[in-house]
Amino acid sequence: MIRLILIGVSFVSLFWFPYPYTLVLSFIASAFFPPWALFIGFFADVLYLPNGAWPTALVMGALLSLISVFVHRFIKTRIINQ
Repeated sequence: MIRLILIGVSFVSLFWFPYPYTLVLSFIASAFFPPWALFIGFFADVLYLPNGAWPTALVMGALLSLISVFVHRFIKTRIINQ
């Protein structure tokens, strides 16, 4: 249940909070569901990208997703081994 709340809050943070909070919340949520940061980056670019700009939120989401895959594997390994 907490995982779903984190995913929902990170999605809503695109509309309410500045981008550093969205970045932190999406990283926390992507520790449980790794592609979530990529989705948030794509959605942020769809909402806020001006014409001719480079999709930085999508690139940051892809990097954050890649990092969260390793974090997810580390967490999963630590929980299973204990």
